[in-house]
Amino acid sequence: MSRKPPPARHTTPPLGGLVDRLQRHQDYIAWVGKVQPAAPIGASGVWGSACALLAAALTASGVRPLLVLCEQTARMDQLIDAWPLFSEDAIARFPAWDTDVGDRVVYDEIFAERLRVLKSLARGEGKPVIFTTVQSVLQKVPTTETIGEATREIELGMQIDLDAWARWMLEANLHPTSSVELPGEFALRGGLLDIFAPDHLQPYRIETFGDEVSSIRQFDIETQRSLQNVDRMTVTALAPHEGHTGSLTDYLPANCTLLLNEPQQLKDAASDYLSRTEAVDKHFSYNQWLHGASHCPLVTAESIATSSGSLALPLQSVERFTGDIGRVKQQLDERAAEAEVDLICSTEAECERIGEIFADSRTLGDGRLHLMRGRLQEGFRWKDNTDGESVERIVIGSEQLFAREEVRRTARRRLGRAIDSFTDLRKGDLVVHLAHGIGRYLGLETIAREHQREEHLKIEFDGGTKIFVPASRIALVQKYVGGTR
Repeated sequence: MSRKPPPARHTTPPLGGLVDRLQRHQDYIAWVGKVQPAAPIGASGVWGSACALLAAALTASGVRPLLVLCEQTARMDQLIDAWPLFSEDAIARFPAWDTDVGDRVVYDEIFAERLRVLKSLARGEGKPVIFTTVQSVLQKVPTTETIGEATREIELGMQIDLDAWARWMLEANLHPTSSVELPGEFALRGGLLDIFAPDHLQPYRIETFGDEVSSIRQFDIETQRSLQNVDRMTVTALAPHEGHTGSLTDYLPANCTLLLNEPQQLKDAASDYLSRTEAVDKHFSYNQWLHGASHCPLVTAESIATSSGSLALPLQSVERFTGDIGRVKQQLDERAAEAEVDLICSTEAECERIGEIFADSRTLGDGRLHLMRGRLQEGFRWKDNTDGESVERIVIGSEQLFAREEVRRTARRRLGRAIDSFTDLRKGDLVVHLAHGIGRYLGLETIAREHQREEHLKIEFDGGTKIFVPASRIALVQKYVGGTR
């Protein structure tokens, strides 16, 4: 019996062909030419992760830089995960604070990410695409003047007073230590000054000969080995809470286009977020923020059109797959009878395993099943007739195909991810309280205090200890993503 060929594989970016095809679509060509300030345009049929496809098409068409605004962190991460499938353009992430001002620390990764994006935009070196959330853009940022005043440069050959530099960093709340390990620390030892600035990805070692800088090099924390020598570096000694009176819009160039993913959901998320924050003065309203961005072209992306005149993408949602593996294979064969299938697997091992599972499927036997590595949480169906060529494709991730919810591993040192809404939690979920650690969420309870009634999150810890967190302080609680306990 002859062996069936393995599923076809693609090169990076594996779904770039869809981007090229969209760019050749006559309706898209006419539509993208209308991207300009003060004349918002919209696109509909933007299902699931197809917003990443639309964003990739826009940047490939020269609409850059592009700021993609999402309803919440989970949605932003979903699009960032999908991005490499459609484009090789570099991207940046501008996340929201998930702690109160008083809880912020110099080495907070979110502070570092935000500061890196602001500084790169101020220098005119921002990435072609920035992904962010409505919560993030409503939060005020340091002004350009504040960042400028907190930034100093060191370059080879310059005269430097190491003790004065140490005093300056200490006054700016950077932490002196014998050996730097975390962003926000510095160490002075004789003629050597190690600096791990809050926004640096690696620490730098400045060596002097007399009072002159003789070398500047990046080094590895663990091995202390040099990574690369540089001629100059900048240090921004800025405490996380300093000078937050500006807006991200102050940093956006005039040619930066805003891509609003599901605008009505953005408005609702902004209203919900502001209604439960105590530090209202440290935030903009959604309309204030949009007004500040009025110098930027604006594009909306919706799954279902809410107004006439928008570009209708040739996309549909993917039907839900249910049942055991045998039933899922049957459903895929039925629904993909005339379509190519791009199945996204999170690992190479998963590609191999799914290839084995579908070895006897009609879709694979016809050569229409294509496996590729990547991350895609919400797929879509593409169907169009561009340039006289009819194409139908189903793009779907393995988690969606097998109705499996992915546990997202965060790169941050914390065990949890930010909660954007009470709907993110269900009774029995494990959560992380930033002060008390891991506990179990038991639901909401109304408590009367000082003649006022307020909803509280009830959390139980090992040993039976229970605490009640006011709803207005939900930022102190994160959803546990560290595995089982």
